[in-house]
This record gives sequence, structure tokens and C-alpha cells, in this order.
Amino acid sequence: MKNSLLFFLCFVLSSLSVFANSPIVQTNQRQTIKPAQIAQPRPVSQINTQPKPKVVSTSFENCVKTYPTSVENLFYLTLAAINNANYEIDEIQSRTGYISFLSGQKPFLASITSINDNSSMIKITPMDNSYNFSPLVVDKIFVYLTNNIK
Repeated sequence: MKNSLLFFLCFVLSSLSVFANSPIVQTNQRQTIKPAQIAQPRPVSQINTQPKPKVVSTSFENCVKTYPTSVENLFYLTLAAINNANYEIDEIQSRTGYISFLSGQKPFLASITSINDNSSMIKITPMDNSYNFSPLVVDKIFVYLTNNIK
């Protein structure tokens, strides 16, 4: 009996020390629980299932560049640049200096003209005359030309 009383007393004292830091708060106020608000579903016609593509526009000024090299050299370097950029070459007319190629599904025309003996100009324009394309299409070619012209 003495052992059980001692055990009970130790248990009560140890439990008081464990719960000594957590105060017991009793409130007489009742808390009201508000019902959840359900959002009305949108009609299927208003749901956008595909992200809108970002339309990037390129100006004509970004499609024309002059290089200090002969027209023949610029023509062959342009062929190499189009091939290096993995664009599909559609048609080559070396006599007139035209190269038509595809970037994705968009057709482009690269025309090379001579300004004088030591300089020539390249113009890369879309065949559908819509300048809503990434400027990287022409920048890849211009960077290649700039790095390889001697």
C-alpha cells in the first residue's frame, strides 16, 4: 500500500511539472464557425486550356546589315550561316544572290547585293511580309557572318 501511494504521489508531481508551462485557459465564449464559400464554376468557353504564345515582332532595320566583304564571299558565308543555324534551305540562286530558307514553318528570303567592290549588304526578310517572328532567326545568321568575315 505504501508503495502504491508513493507511486501515485510521484506520478502526480511529475505530471504537474510537465504541464506547468502550458496554461489551461477556459473561455465561456462560443466561437461560431462560418460555412465555406464555394466559388461558382466558370463556363467551359471561358477556360483557357492553352497558354497564349508571346508574339515577338522584329523591325525591318534589324533584318539588314552591311559587311566589308565582296558579294561572292558574303553569299557563300550566308549559305554556311543558314546551314549552321539548322535552317532548311529551299532554293539557291547564286546569279541574283537570293537564298530562300525555312525557319520552322516560316519562309525567309536572304538577298545579298553589292554596294561597291569591298562592301556588300544582306537583307533577310520573311516571305509572307509578316515581321512577327523572333529576332534570333536573323541574329544567328548575322553573328555567324560577323565572326567569320576576315
